[in-house]
Amino acid sequence: MWEQVAVRFNANRARGTLERDVESLRRKFKNLYAKPKPSGHGEVPARLRPIVMAKAAQLKIEAEGGAHTSHDGLDDGEDDEELDRDVLEASEDQGPTLMDVNVNPRAYHRRTEDKQTPSTPSHESTVQSESSNDVLPERNRVDEESGHQHSMISSKPTQADQDNTLASAPPRSLASTTPKKRTPGRPRRARREPVPTVATPDGPPLHRDPARVTADTEEANAHRRLSVSSDRLGGEDLRIVRDNIDLFTRRQTNDNGKRPVPDTTRQESSSYSKTRRSRAKQRMEEIQRDVDDIGDKLSSSGDDIMRMLLLFQKDSDRRAEAEERRRRDEREERAEAERIERAEREILRRQETEEAERRRQQDIVLAREERDELRRSEALRELNLAQEREESRRRFEERLELERIESCQRHEQMMLVLSNMQKK
Repeated sequence: MWEQVAVRFNANRARGTLERDVESLRRKFKNLYAKPKPSGHGEVPARLRPIVMAKAAQLKIEAEGGAHTSHDGLDDGEDDEELDRDVLEASEDQGPTLMDVNVNPRAYHRRTEDKQTPSTPSHESTVQSESSNDVLPERNRVDEESGHQHSMISSKPTQADQDNTLASAPPRSLASTTPKKRTPGRPRRARREPVPTVATPDGPPLHRDPARVTADTEEANAHRRLSVSSDRLGGEDLRIVRDNIDLFTRRQTNDNGKRPVPDTTRQESSSYSKTRRSRAKQRMEEIQRDVDDIGDKLSSSGDDIMRMLLLFQKDSDRRAEAEERRRRDEREERAEAERIERAEREILRRQETEEAERRRQQDIVLAREERDELRRSEALRELNLAQEREESRRRFEERLELERIESCQRHEQMMLVLSNMQKK
């Protein structure tokens, strides 16, 4: 079966995912199934879905194989004891099984009350784990949250399962099973006796201070989990080390208050620093001999070297003079080029200044002419306005005079008419 699963997984694996062999997939499935079942009735998070899928696959495998993890039927658990006894007798040679846990009969009543709501069939029971010195392998792991016991492999024990079992107890009956209290944490091994404490390798063993026995006993009773020895510190009794700390830290001195000189001579004992000093001394002697040889050779060929040095000195002086002359010429050329460039820039600057001044004078003249033209236009416009006002006043006076004359004539005519009417 696992070969088919491995082939199908490798065929449908995502891009970038490594291929996995049969044992790798089997270990992955066991790790997922051994994890607690996700709680809650809502949506299961994506990171917990592989656990749900692993438990569903194991449940389907057990259902198809005829394996049952719960014996509660429609008889309200009346035949549970007989079924448990039959299973215990059938699995006497298979190590610890489901008989090592206590089943709470209230789980069935809780399940019958929930029958009204549709749900997927599952094997539920309330399980209380019994503490014992037996360690169950992965195939007999009990899920404490859901009460399920699933088999990771076939019911027949293998050599690997027998190796994983640390201790195996003989079959026990259900009546003789009593829950025991188990301390949390990993099991502690039996304490070993401390190693004898000595001040020197060949010295006698040291002992504790009798005056502190009572205080040590009270401290040990108050802190039972603490150990009096440490493997990292040599496995010696730390209480003896504490009581004899002065002996360990005491330094031997002579009458003058200094350390005694060791009996071994310098020739017999050779340390790393002495070896380095001797090698350095030999190397210095070799270097000194080489220097002396070179001095002898130089003294014998001193005249030749002196002539060569004089020749090299003259050649270097000649090269220095030529280099200085070349640098001086280059410096003069750069100064002349800069002077010419500066004169050209000055001429251009003067031309630009004169052009700017000429443009400014032209702008001033144009502005003055524009102002004069504006003044003349303003004077002409005022003159025209004065003439128009004078003409309008003359016309108004003429019209007023005509109206006065007409009103006088109308008045005279009216008076004539009135006088005629009075005569009649």
